[in-house]
Order: sequence, then structure tokens, then C-alpha cells
Amino acid sequence: MKKIGVMLSLGMTLTAGSALAGWNVANTSQKGSLLMFPHITVEKHRGAETLVEISNDGLGSVHILCTYVNESKGRNTFDFTMTGKQTVSWTVGHRDGDGVTPGEWPTQDGGYKPGSHYRGELICFAVDTAANNQIAFNHLTGKATVIYGEGRKPGVVAEKPTDVKSAFQYNAWRFVARNMRGLPADPYTVQGEPGKIKLNGMGGNYDGCPAYNTAEFMPNGAELGQVKTKENDLAVISCNQDLRQDYDWHLTKLVFDVWNSKEQSFHTSWVCVDSVNFVPLGYKRWDDGDSHHFHGERGAELINPGNFEYKVIRTPNARFAVKGVASSQCRGSENMGLLGVSMSSVQIGYDGRPVPVADGDQYGKVADSIIGNTTTGAGVTTGGVLWDPHDSPARPK
Repeated sequence: MKKIGVMLSLGMTLTAGSALAGWNVANTSQKGSLLMFPHITVEKHRGAETLVEISNDGLGSVHILCTYVNESKGRNTFDFTMTGKQTVSWTVGHRDGDGVTPGEWPTQDGGYKPGSHYRGELICFAVDTAANNQIAFNHLTGKATVIYGEGRKPGVVAEKPTDVKSAFQYNAWRFVARNMRGLPADPYTVQGEPGKIKLNGMGGNYDGCPAYNTAEFMPNGAELGQVKTKENDLAVISCNQDLRQDYDWHLTKLVFDVWNSKEQSFHTSWVCVDSVNFVPLGYKRWDDGDSHHFHGERGAELINPGNFEYKVIRTPNARFAVKGVASSQCRGSENMGLLGVSMSSVQIGYDGRPVPVADGDQYGKVADSIIGNTTTGAGVTTGGVLWDPHDSPARPK
């Protein structure tokens, strides 16, 4: 009887471990071995810059491999070593580094359109010292500070900035490397086949990916208290990432469901995208003299953009859910997990009064501030990251 009880207990333990492994999913609050930053920008016409910070909370040193990918699919990879308890930081555009010498942001055209050469993603993960294998090192955290300075408009005198300086921070999405029981793997454990990072939350791999994302937002044109929203945007990347020099595209259809504060729903907004994209949520504003988006770099154009406008939704607060699906409307598309950062361009009033008109401002309104945060992940699905391991140096003949 005692033996049966022990076996039953062991069986329950193994079952619980297996069930846990199936639900391990990336988030923005844990420590991990793989970090993904969905929104990196160095848009010069907006005076934009991004500050990246990565910390090692472990006692040992670790080697990190990082890859930038712009929306056009241009890419650049660099690596560095972090000592125990070290934090490194750098600016992406100016390459000012503390504890690290970062690579250059890639501005080359990788062939995908529409897409900016000056916006994109950063993906970093732990590797062995030769950068031949991905390894477990679940002590990494990271965040990005997105800064918008005094960008200039074409043909406008230098004294007239497009924005006051504003900034927001967001945490990187973090994936834990798992052992065969689905628990966090020991540091320096080689994870799977070199160059193939599996994101499924199962034993021997990394956390799975959120199946869809949600976010709260104020519709474009909505005003509540001292805040008026001018424009909403979504920087979104998929969990199917190909960081290799010889890469394949991973296309998906982003499907949006929107609810206003009265629980009325609005559907059929969608857009075809690749694995890294910037999606304006609402009508395009090409004729808006104060718009931030010009030079043909606005981003992917949404079908049925009115579902994000106050004049359609009619409540000052709303929420959306977005999912990446395979669809005949987007040739070659596939189901994908998503990671996002949502942003809003807002105007702020003061002392409870409405948003004021600035004296002498030729644009007729107070300049915008940009605010943002990561979306909320929900559900779980699979994904993967492909990368090029470094070969060992050839031996002399």
C-alpha cells in the first residue's frame, strides 16, 4: 500500500510538471535567457533615439548575442560579455555605450515593404563564449527607453520643432530556458540544436509565446480630463523570427477586435505584416500638417481604421485584442504568436482646463507627447528563433 502511495505521488508530480511546462509563456516581469524588444527607433526626422539597458542578475559571467532587424528586414548582429551582477546600456543611434560597444543600427533595405529603415526590433540571448550554441542563463532582464526629441519637418525653419521632448520606457519580453521537466534550466546548459531556439514552453526549450495581445487605449480624437489623444500606434513583432543572413519572411494577418467602454464590439480591422512592423491604429493623416509620419515611413496601412477613431467608437476609453493568423487575404501568411508595444500621441491640458492653444504656434496647438507601454500577452502558442552560430576558427593546415 505504501509503495502504491509513493508511485501515485510520483505520478502526480510528473503530471504536474508536464502540465506546468505546457503553460510556460513569456512575459515582461520575469528574468530570462532570451530578450525581445519590439520597438526600437532612431528616426532622425523625429529626433528619436532609443536607450537599451540589459542586466545580469547572476553571479557568473555570460556571453550575449544581439541582433537588430529594421522593418525592411535589414539586420546587424553583435555580441559582448557581461560579468556577474553587471548592467550594460547603450544608445542605438549614437552608439554611446556603458559597459558595451554596440553594433550599428542597420539602415539598409532588406526588401520588405512597407517598412522604415529607422524602426525595428532588438533580440538578445545568452550563448556560449564561442557563440556556437544558445544556452540557458535565466538571470537576464532588460528595458528600453524610447525618446522623441526636437525633430524637424521638411521645409520648416529650425526654430519650430515637431515635438517637445518626451520619452517612455517598456520592459523587454523575456523567455525562460527550460530543462526537460519544464523548470528553469541550470546556467550554461546548451539548449537544443545550435541556431534553432524553440519557443514552446516544453522541456529542453524556451517559454512559449502569447497567442494574442490586448491593450487599453483612448480612441483617436477622444478627450478625457486633461488628456486628448491624437494618434495611436502599435509596434508588433512575431515569435517566428529569422535572424540569419539568408533569411525567410514570416508573414501573418493581424486581426483586431475592438470594444468600447459600453461593451459594444467593432471587428474586421486587419493588416498583412511580416515579423517586425509598425502599425498606425486609425486613419492615415497624410494631410495633417502636424503629423509625425512622413517620408513614406508611416507603416502598414490598416483595413477599416475607423474602429480606432472616437467618432466611430464614441467612448473615450476602449480596448483591443490582436492575433496573428493565416489567411488567404495575406499570401503566405501563418499563425503566429505576438509581442507588442502600444503607443499614443497625446496632448496634455493643465489645472483641469481643456488642451490649450499655444500663443504664436503656427501649428495651432500644443506639441504632442508620446507615451507607451507593452501590450498584455494572453494565451500561449509556439514559435522559434533562427540564428547563425559562429563557426570555430579553422585550424592551420
